[in-house]
Amino acid sequence: MDQNHDQDSGMNRRGASTYHIKVRGKLNTELSAWFEGFEVTEDESHNTILKGEVKDQAALYGILKKIRNSGMELLSLIPHSNRRGKYNENE
Repeated sequence: MDQNHDQDSGMNRRGASTYHIKVRGKLNTELSAWFEGFEVTEDESHNTILKGEVKDQAALYGILKKIRNSGMELLSLIPHSNRRGKYNENE
């Protein structure tokens, strides 16, 4: 295990954590710009997955607020590393 990463919490020792955030539908260019620093991809159901590092809980709540205020439907919020040490989008 990486010494800079706490596998149980998904947090690394710098306080940052990587998340996969799934929202319903495809983001337009303007909404995608709100999530600068995140990798924006689309799944087979045409939902958007945002992948990126979040520095702390306050930043995570800020991202969730952007999602809520834009009217997007949050489908899932998953730390990149789960307790088994790998991300499984189907959980």
